[in-house]
Amino acid sequence: MQLVLSGLPRKLALVYIDDLIIFLKDFDLHLEDLQTLLDRVQKCGLKLKVEKAQFILSEITYLGFLLSADGIRPDPAKLEAFRNIEPPQDRAEVYSFLGLVGWYRQFIERFSEIAFPL
Repeated sequence: MQLVLSGLPRKLALVYIDDLIIFLKDFDLHLEDLQTLLDRVQKCGLKLKVEKAQFILSEITYLGFLLSADGIRPDPAKLEAFRNIEPPQDRAEVYSFLGLVGWYRQFIERFSEIAFPL
């Protein structure tokens, strides 16, 4: 997918493995870039699953985050799951917990200072 996106005039997409999000604030430019992307996908012989596609959204949940014009924030459903998590009982559970919450470290002030003693 990176090859399909290379050389496009604007930064307009997020790619993670086989997921792709196209975004722009200007609707007309968004449609142009979407058409360009779809043309490139077709020329490369790639296929997209229509049933997985969503179009013209003001926000989307992606990789545990809620993305919108206001920015990026943790998915509220994930935060609720954190509130209900049992405290880790051994070293393996601490490592697992740190890996889980580390995904959201950009939203946790002083995360490294808090996590270091664990």
